[in-house]
Amino acid sequence: MFRNLTLFVMTLCLSALPQLAASTNLVGTWEAQGSHEGKMQTWLMTFDVRGDTFVGTWRSVENENVREIKEGKIVGNEFSFKVLKKDGTTAMTCKGTVAGDKMKLSIDNLSEGDHRQATAVRKAGS
Repeated sequence: MFRNLTLFVMTLCLSALPQLAASTNLVGTWEAQGSHEGKMQTWLMTFDVRGDTFVGTWRSVENENVREIKEGKIVGNEFSFKVLKKDGTTAMTCKGTVAGDKMKLSIDNLSEGDHRQATAVRKAGS
C-alpha cells in the first residue's frame, strides 16, 4: 500500500515538471524590439510568474509609458497576455513563444488596429 502511494506521488511530481519548467521561462525582464509606423521601438516587459499564469509591466523605452500586463497564460513554451490602458481596458493582446532567453511576439494593437511582430531577449541578471 505504502509503495503504491509513493509511486503515485512520484508520478504526480514528475508529471508537473514540464509545466514548472515552462513557467520559469518567462521570469524576469525582457527587452523587445519591433517596428511600428516605420520606426523601430523598444519595450521592456517584466513578468511575475505564478505557476502557469503571470502578470507584469510593459514599458516603452522611448516615452517611459508604463502599462499593466494581465491575464498572462503559459502552455508549454507558448504564452499569451493582455496589455491594459490606464483606464483598465485592453490596449493590446500578445502571444508568442519562448526558447531559452529568446522570445518571439505577435502583437495586436487594438486601439490602433494594427498587427506587428517583435523579438525579445531576457536582460542579463534578471
